[in-house]
Order: sequence, then structure tokens, then C-alpha cells
Amino acid sequence: MRRLGVFAALGFAFGIVLQEKSGMSGYFFLSVLSTLLLTIIIFILDKSSVFRSKSGIIFSVATFLCLCILGMMRYSVYSPGYNPVIQQKVIKESLTVRKFCENRIARSLHNENAEATAIALTLGDKSLIDKEIKESYINAGVMHALALSGLHVGIIWSIVQTLLSILHFNIKLKRLQAVITIVIISIYVLMTGLSPSAVRAGIMLSIWKIAELSPYKSDKVSSLSFAALIILVFDPATLFKLGFQLSFAATAGIIFIYPIINQSIVRIFPYNGKARVAKKYARKLSELAGISVACTIATLPMTLLYFGGASSYFLLSNIIVMPIITLSVYSVAAAAITAPLPLLGKAVAAVTGFLLNALESVIRFLGS
Repeated sequence: MRRLGVFAALGFAFGIVLQEKSGMSGYFFLSVLSTLLLTIIIFILDKSSVFRSKSGIIFSVATFLCLCILGMMRYSVYSPGYNPVIQQKVIKESLTVRKFCENRIARSLHNENAEATAIALTLGDKSLIDKEIKESYINAGVMHALALSGLHVGIIWSIVQTLLSILHFNIKLKRLQAVITIVIISIYVLMTGLSPSAVRAGIMLSIWKIAELSPYKSDKVSSLSFAALIILVFDPATLFKLGFQLSFAATAGIIFIYPIINQSIVRIFPYNGKARVAKKYARKLSELAGISVACTIATLPMTLLYFGGASSYFLLSNIIVMPIITLSVYSVAAAAITAPLPLLGKAVAAVTGFLLNALESVIRFLGS
């Protein structure tokens, strides 16, 4: 019965589509087809699917229909102009925090081009990047790398997890680690100026972290569905925004496509205690590239639909660029933390500047 959350999210989204596109039969049939396709995927991939029993079928259909009605009702009373005072204050404060962080990064790097790229990668503000470089990103098919997404939030998440790994001794410390991690990610989301994609990623990762503490096996698909449901309840119009669709498609690619890619990576770089350091790092970089490929494949249909095409070598570009971007985000975070330390701060800033300049050179080459 653990897949009921999936049908709840599908039903709610389906109700929103019906309410928005009620007079357009094309969207109706597209929604029906999409729902049926997702249902078939769940049936094929999940051995414990709700379809394995009659009661499961009844509950899943009932859940879908009830949430579909609730989705229609929620969207019918939704007001795009609704913007409470407390929400305005939170957004204003978050933008102030983001400005402070931008100044901190600028002081640590002392390089205009590197600063612009670092701020875009870590805080989501692309306004400082030169127009020519933006065109190179577009031509290379990696413009999504500059958009603050689940990947960037995930990198910050992994940094926090690594630093808190010492708290893995017992269940009480694991709970403390979960609380600290969620609080830090929430602060980071505020630092981004409450970027919609960062908010989505923060909710998803927080739900996954809470699910890890459950006595039951963690279910990424249900966690993803629950995150979507929370976001749509607060803002049902988000369903029709490209950022929402791309971020959830990319996450679905990590869940379903990446494990298949990772099987090949494991065969090429088998891990054992005697593995050389170079081999371990090669596997890590391959895994990063594999995640990027999975996200790219999952989002390709939307890229073709919304933008009318894609770079002919976008897969190769992503394989080359994403590991560099990942290392750059780690390095920028380290530079911001070590900036007050005279010698170490300068050394880390120099490495960060080198990585960001190398990234720019690669992007210019691929986008030429």
C-alpha cells in the first residue's frame, strides 16, 4: 500500500489539469495518457505494487479520484495575486541574506568572471554572468547547469552529510543529524532567495532524510510524490511551470535511470578495499557524470517540447562539464568558509578561481 502516495499526487495534479484545461480536450487526453503511462511504469517496476491485490486496486483508485476532486477544488479557489505580508517579509529577508553571501563570495575570490559563475552556481543569481558566456552555455546544451537545482542543493546536502558523519553512532544521534541537516538546508534555501527549484529540492531531500529514520524501508518514489503534493497544495499553478516539471523529471531520472547507468560504472570500476585512490576518484567522477546523463535523458522530451531542439552533443557536454561544476561548487563553499583564514583562505580561493576559469574555458570551447 506504500504507493498510495504516488496516486494521491497523480490524482491531485490530474485534478489541477482538468480544472485549468477543462475546455481543451487535447490536454484532457494528454493527461489521461500520462497517468496511464505512469501507472504502467509503477506496475512493471514495483514488485510490491498496489495492483497485486484487489484491496490495493480499490484503495488506489479511490485515492486517485478523491485527490483529483480535491485538486480541482484547490485550483478553483487559487488566487495568483495571493501574497500574504509574512510571505513578503520572508522573501525580503532571504534576498538580504543572499546579497550578504554574494558579497562574501566576491571578497574571497577577487575575480569578476569567477565571482559571477560562483554566485550563479551556489546562489542561483545569473544576472552577473556575461551574455556571451550565457550563449556558450546554451550552445553547449548545459544552460541548466547554471540554474539552481536539486543537483546544487544535493551537493550542499552531501557536504553537510560528510561533516556530520561523525554522528552515525546510534539512532538518537542520527535523529540529531537529521535535524541539523534539515535546518542547514533550510537556511541554504533562504540564502538562495527562496528560489523555487531550491525550495522543491529542499522539501524533497528533507522528506527523504525523515524517511531514513522510519522503521520501514525508505521509498524514494513515494517521497518524491509527497514533495510534489506539498508544493501543489500551497501553489497549484506551479504544475504548469517549466522549472517544476524539469526538476521533478530530473529527479525521476536519478531514481529510475541512474541505477541502470550505475551498474555499468560498477562493472568498469569495481570497488574493493584495495582499490587505488585514482580508481576511487575515477569512479566518483563517473558517478557524477552518470547522474548528469540520467537527468539529461529524463528531461530531454521537455527540452525538445519547450525549446524546439537540443545541442547535438549535449550528452558529451554534460559528461565533461558536470564533474567540473560539482567540484567548483564544493570549492566555492570551501572558499567562503575559509576566507577569514589568511594562508588557507588564499590557497582555497586560488584553487576555486582555477576551477571556475577552467569551467569557463571548457564552456567557451564546447559552445563555439
